[in-house]
Amino acid sequence: MTAVNRGGDTDTVGAVTGAIAGARSGASELPDRWVEQLQSREDIGLPAGALATSDTAA
Repeated sequence: MTAVNRGGDTDTVGAVTGAIAGARSGASELPDRWVEQLQSREDIGLPAGALATSDTAA
């Protein structure tokens, strides 16, 4: 947290780091209390699942 709160583009670095960690670990590693607070969480899961399983080699 300290690194992200230093200002400048550090928040972007933190967001990218979080995205990579999330992609590596998967949504199942998120605490339920975080997921429960998301608005439209059911709608988010559908496109996220499609992206995760899409073939990008084309």
